[in-house]
Amino acid sequence: MAAVVKFTAGDNAIFGTTNRTRRNAISASCNSLLVGTDCRLHLHADDRLHYDNFLANGFAYNPRVPRGGIFRIMTAVKKIQRRLHAQLDNHANRATKLNWLEEFADWLVNKVELVWVVVPNKVQAHLVFQSLNSRGLPLALGELVNSYLQLQADMLKTRGSTIMEDTTTSLSTIETILGDDERAIQQDFYYRYWLSKKGWASLQKGEILDGFVTLITSVTTEADLRTLLAEFELEAQYYANAVNATIVGVPDTLQDLNAIQDQHRVLFMAGQRAGFVGADWIELVRVLELFIVRYSIAGKGKPPDQDWSDWSSLINTDGRAAIDGVPASGADNIETEIKAKISSVGADNNPQFIAYMDDAKLTEAEAKFLIRRIEGLGFATAYNTKDWQAEHIAPINHDNWPTANWRMTDKHRRTIKCLLGNFLVLSQRENAQASNRQWRQKKRIYLTAALPSGRHARDFARVTTSPWTPVKIRARTASLATSMPTIWVF
Repeated sequence: MAAVVKFTAGDNAIFGTTNRTRRNAISASCNSLLVGTDCRLHLHADDRLHYDNFLANGFAYNPRVPRGGIFRIMTAVKKIQRRLHAQLDNHANRATKLNWLEEFADWLVNKVELVWVVVPNKVQAHLVFQSLNSRGLPLALGELVNSYLQLQADMLKTRGSTIMEDTTTSLSTIETILGDDERAIQQDFYYRYWLSKKGWASLQKGEILDGFVTLITSVTTEADLRTLLAEFELEAQYYANAVNATIVGVPDTLQDLNAIQDQHRVLFMAGQRAGFVGADWIELVRVLELFIVRYSIAGKGKPPDQDWSDWSSLINTDGRAAIDGVPASGADNIETEIKAKISSVGADNNPQFIAYMDDAKLTEAEAKFLIRRIEGLGFATAYNTKDWQAEHIAPINHDNWPTANWRMTDKHRRTIKCLLGNFLVLSQRENAQASNRQWRQKKRIYLTAALPSGRHARDFARVTTSPWTPVKIRARTASLATSMPTIWVF
């Protein structure tokens, strides 16, 4: 990592004119970021020479700060504050927090390089950034889109205009809406926006970037640029709502579906754009569950990247009719296309569907969703999927498990342990307690499991005798799979 730093004459007034006063002022400024953390930042004697050289050289340079420059710096400072607090929260006590701060300060002083690139004007600065950054890494799609937006703002601004500041504010707002999620900010939001609203393009950065460049450079007035920025803010909110499953009226199982795969978020962006309400969302989740369970999990169907974009476009033009109605264009609705895909892998036939599930090797996210729906586990409105986890009854780590009945290859053993019948849903705390323990210890935990998932865990423990074997896993898998066609009706 590296930083691009500018200092102005005003900094001397703020921090002082000598290295000592500047160093003390910067230490105080750092400490102000740590309010409520019981931590304070102190500079060791060995570090002072580095700071003195840095401050002497930095404050000696006195460039003119362009309009909006100071605002951009303050926005970055606030972002660093949030991330610093988040890092400190990962440490349990004062000692570990101080150790982390010590390592961070050492890295900052001894490893960070200050890069200064002088170009004739801001247009050239943007062009340089679009091919070079201080990280030495390829530029992400989001970084390039932001750069083109700022370049366009700079080219459109008039005397006395605040378009540069407004653009910076809007981009900062988008990052806040996205929860400072680096993956979303750098790439995913922009991909999903394009696939959901603009239509299919292969997931190559260059192809979608060309579309963004054309869109941004076609803006010819400040008012139009503000309109485009407002649209991006709204779309970022749609994206965040879909990712966090916070859309009003959407069944809370969307959290579990999100944990299984993420391509469908473009549909939920389109649904918000189309003004979907409760009944619309219920139908969309129903057909999405049908797709994930019968096609992806049971049938092991290939993810249809382009179809997600095409289905989003259908929602954009036809609204609710796109799901299970008659689209005005005469195209098949989403449910019809999904059923065709299910038929193509043979999972439309219920006996075959059950047979597929008898042998389906599941991820923890898939197992949690299936067990929750099959067992009818009713979670409260404030359900948080992270609070509940899929528990492997026979643990993946076989060290504490008896070898009797399990004499087989590691690969075969792991496959059996990932069958549907080897899973329960427990609270995060209960799952941690059960961990890799032996059957008898696990059973005691299951018998006291908390609601709402506790009922199915307790019922299971009461009727299950020792030992827990591959034969019993397959029997329970078959029993659970038999009920699935009545839940996900083709």
